[in-house]
Amino acid sequence: MTIRSTIALLALALSVAAPARAHVVYGTPSLHELARDADLVVRVRVATSERMLHTEAGRRPVVDAMVLETLHGEPMQRVTFAPHGHGAAAYHDGEEALVFLRRLERLPELATTPLAGRVSWVSVQETTDKIALGPRTRHVWLDATRRYLRAQTLPDPAARRTALRETTIALLGSPSPRVAASALRALVVVGDGFGLGADDRPRLEALIGRASIPIAVRVGLLAELERRGVVVGPPLWARLLRGARGADLRRVVRAAGAHPSPEVTAALVQIAGAADIEAAAEAAVSLGVPGHDDAVAPLGRLLAGGDQRLRFAAIRGLGRIGTAPAMEALRHAAAFSADAATRRRAGAEVVVLERSRATVASRPPLQ
Repeated sequence: MTIRSTIALLALALSVAAPARAHVVYGTPSLHELARDADLVVRVRVATSERMLHTEAGRRPVVDAMVLETLHGEPMQRVTFAPHGHGAAAYHDGEEALVFLRRLERLPELATTPLAGRVSWVSVQETTDKIALGPRTRHVWLDATRRYLRAQTLPDPAARRTALRETTIALLGSPSPRVAASALRALVVVGDGFGLGADDRPRLEALIGRASIPIAVRVGLLAELERRGVVVGPPLWARLLRGARGADLRRVVRAAGAHPSPEVTAALVQIAGAADIEAAAEAAVSLGVPGHDDAVAPLGRLLAGGDQRLRFAAIRGLGRIGTAPAMEALRHAAAFSADAATRRRAGAEVVVLERSRATVASRPPLQ
């Protein structure tokens, strides 16, 4: 799996606790990134959230807030900041929030605008970056932020990298889904910068198996660690498939299909034959990895089953495999299935595959 695929899984993890936004593909910035880039990090109580600042370029919203605590930067009692960005976070009067602010002059697109000289601080936190604090979330967010801020201020590069790695691993197990997902994003984006290695494997494998962590975070973590060669993936994918249930199982099935191996195939075949029809159908489709002939026989057996959704999923899986044995299984279903809809669906899949093969065969060879 590529880093792009891993971050796509990360977007799913972040969607567990944050609203979607159409113009963001790979998810919200990590807490590590927010803390690293901020000049001022404060816990505030919003006083006025709807004030508009009139400039030559038009009106800009600004937020006035009372500072309850300064985590980073010069201590102050009050702060005024301008939310900035296409989907800038909206705040409400009386709301408590954790905000990461930059000096306005650090943002080139604002430094020469009429806003310069009128406002000193800018927040680039957008809707999914907003951190509202309440009795159940305050301690978790503040503790996580302090950890990153302490790590990032260490003067020795090696000590700083170690502290960032330890902080990120610890936060992967956070009780907050958003904090755990943020730690995963930090791991993916920073790459080898944290110096993750074989010594960290036992703790990371334990996190993958921890049921209290959102399944999307565990799946994303496994995909990233396997991509780096830190863990041996097949037995861990099989373990997740055996241990998950319900909607979590369907998420693991979709991800595991991209990691074919004898262990994963065996687990998916077992799920495809179980009573959970939705999970079984997902497994049948996930078995359909291009060229994966080991899955043809079990998918062929599903074509004779009693549930139409499962038969249609097996047809889709065979179509994705696309090899000669898969084509033969589809032709057999198109000719001999007892169900007319199954015959039509299998026949249509054969036609699609034949056209695809003809198109490939007609292309001139690469020079």
